[in-house]
Amino acid sequence: MVSKSFFLLILILGLFSCSPPPKEEKSTLKEEELVNLMLDLHLAEIILPTLTGIEQDSFKTVYWKKLSEHYQLSEEEIRREILLLESDTKKMKTVLGLVKTRTDSLR
Repeated sequence: MVSKSFFLLILILGLFSCSPPPKEEKSTLKEEELVNLMLDLHLAEIILPTLTGIEQDSFKTVYWKKLSEHYQLSEEEIRREILLLESDTKKMKTVLGLVKTRTDSLR
């Protein structure tokens, strides 16, 4: 009985080890859109501390609604885009460099 269970376990592990690696997720936003999104997030972080608790809640609700409308993505999809960007350090450096350039030009 033990040998049959062991054989079955080895067979199942062998099948899973032959499966293709998980697909790498790609961003649905172009680099320019990611720069704009990160700039929007940066500006929101600047505004939030100046608001009271109730104002912050209202601002966040409206903010996420407007972001969703503008980028045509749900809040969850936008958060996934941010996580994807964070997982790609080279792209993140490029995008944040462009955000810095834009914020410097606003002064």
